[in-house]
Parts: sequence; structure tokens; C-alpha cells
Amino acid sequence: MAIPDPTVERVKLARAGREWFSDVMLTSLLLGHRPRRFNTPYQLCSQGRQLLSLIDAPAGNSGGDPAVYWEFKLNALQPGHENRWSDLAFHWPDRLLIVELKTEAGSVRERQVDEYIQLGLHHYPDIRVDFLYITRDRVPQAPTGLPERTHYRTTTWEHVAQAIDAAWNGVYGEDGLHAARFVNWIRTDLMTGKPWKRDEMMTTPPAVDTRSQADEIADALRIAELVQEDHKQRALPYNFATRSDAEDFRSALREELVRMATTGDERINHVRPWVWTVSSTGNPLTPAGLASGVEVRLSYYKASIA
Repeated sequence: MAIPDPTVERVKLARAGREWFSDVMLTSLLLGHRPRRFNTPYQLCSQGRQLLSLIDAPAGNSGGDPAVYWEFKLNALQPGHENRWSDLAFHWPDRLLIVELKTEAGSVRERQVDEYIQLGLHHYPDIRVDFLYITRDRVPQAPTGLPERTHYRTTTWEHVAQAIDAAWNGVYGEDGLHAARFVNWIRTDLMTGKPWKRDEMMTTPPAVDTRSQADEIADALRIAELVQEDHKQRALPYNFATRSDAEDFRSALREELVRMATTGDERINHVRPWVWTVSSTGNPLTPAGLASGVEVRLSYYKASIA
């Protein structure tokens, strides 16, 4: 297993914010490793299995492990309408559990719960569709008139901290240490309302100098902000061995841009990534593109990406 160090992740995800940081860390503790792709079925690790059962009691009686989805896509009811993305989802043959994480009081969108439940019931008509809200301070009331095929529950981040303690207690080495550090952050920073000082964290370099796709996407988002501002096309300075590798990265970056746009973030909602090759018109814009003949580029479009 390889649980990310929350001290390092806080620096990497400084621009993304506290809610995204919490999402990545909790998902990592469920899987036993850092998630990489949205809307992709993952498996629980042994500690993650116990953690889920402590957060969601029915999970322990569901008969088998669910497929775990990080950033789960709920398609719109009608073409042309916006899709929705829940932070987590757990899919058993007879049950879908949609999980939404909230660390900021102002991030609760009106009728969000109703909408997610409605989409879940529509797309999964033959199974139970349950919803779990994880919040810091207040516990939102359940929507009225819920159908029999669904159940709404809430819990707090303090309860999640207790569950992580219980599930990861006795795990030695870096994984256990990183789990304990995240629990400590929940209690000393999140639950006490300590400000998320984005600019201050970004001045502190990570303790390790490793590059992951998540790191490169974070850098790509900063370049996308420049494209949104001046409308000038730019190429990402990454070396892709094949066009397929570039297409995979473009897809992951586009998913993140769509996710940001659907949450109301308009900073880079007019920027779209695409793949340039030597067979396209024009010349490479980066040394990496000159060497490999492949680039992922960012361009400005008048229409929003979502």
C-alpha cells in the first residue's frame, strides 16, 4: 500500500482547497493508495473495508465488497443538461451509496441532495440508492418525500476521524503514520475551523520531489488559467511517449476541467485540452513536442466546457 503523506498533499493541492484535499485523503485510505482516475471502479483495501463499515453501517451487511468510484458520474436526465459528479460512490449488485463530502459551510448547493438522489434512482431503477452526507459543523435535514427505495444519512468529520483511527490502528510504517497525520489534521484544523492558507502552503516545497499525473494536472490547471486570461494557445511542457499516452492525459485533464466547471468554478471554464501531432498543421511549441512529435495543448473557446 502507499497512503500519500497529508503534509505533502496539502502543498500539492493548495490551489484545489480543503474539500478536494479531504476527498483525496479519505479515498486513499479506502483504497490503500492514491486514486488516479475519475469514475473508475476501484477495490477496497482491508483497512478500507473496515473504514467503510464504520462510516456506513449497512455496508457491513451487504454481502461482498462494492466497486468504489472516486468522482462518480451521474448523467443528466436529458441531453444538453449538466452531468453531476458525486465525491464518492459505492456500487453493490443491489445497492448504490452516493457520498458527498463537505468541509466548507458555504459549499452546500441548494437541492444538491435531491438532485443526486433523483439521478441515482433514475439510472439504477432496480436497486437501492442511498445518500450519505459527511459534513463538518451542521447536519443538513433529509429531503422530504423520499421514495422507499432510498435512505438519507449524515455523519461528521469527527466520526470519520474516529473510524480512520479504528480501521488503521496497528498499521505500522508510513501508511499508519500518514493515516494518523490525516486524523490529526481533521481534529486540529478542519474541526476547529482553522483557515486553509493556500498561498502560504504554496511557498513550502513538498518533502519529496516525485512527479505524478496529479502533480502534472495541477500544473496544467495553472497554465490553463493563463490561457483563459489572454486567449493564447499553449502547449504543456510534458513528454508523451505515444499519442495514446497524450490522449489519456488529455482525458484526465478534461475531466478535471469539467468537474471544476460543474461546481461553479469559472476560472478556467472556457479552456479545453487537445492533442497535437506532427501530422497536424503547424509546428511543435515545446522541446518535448519537438522530440516526440506529440503535445497536449490548451485553447480558449467561447463556449464553456460544461
